[in-house]
Amino acid sequence: MTIGTKGEQMAAEHLLSQGYELLARNWRWGKAEMDIVARIEQTVAFVEVKTRSSVRYGFPDESVGPKKERLMIEAAGQFLYLMDWQGEFRFDVIAIVLGPEPRLVHYPDAFFPFYCEPERDFGEDDSY
Repeated sequence: MTIGTKGEQMAAEHLLSQGYELLARNWRWGKAEMDIVARIEQTVAFVEVKTRSSVRYGFPDESVGPKKERLMIEAAGQFLYLMDWQGEFRFDVIAIVLGPEPRLVHYPDAFFPFYCEPERDFGEDDSY
């Protein structure tokens, strides 16, 4: 079992112990993969799991950057569309450090999708 697979299993067990229902694991859309898609009450959580054997090269959650966030947001949009989900959703990160005493930290709402309205052209006079 790889480090990543072991971490994803630990994360899934953690979520189940907290009352989550697992909807999908390793769900793919395009170039994106959702490690875990779960639901707690009326909220769908898209969960990225990052696992490391030590913190020698940094904490696992530090490796979730803008590119990964963008891919997750795009894939989540497709997942929500396919489910016809109209409720709440969020993006979580679960960071795991393995070793003699494994440590798991769950960050609900680890990042937020930002919506930017397109620029509008009001002609020469932008005032109302």
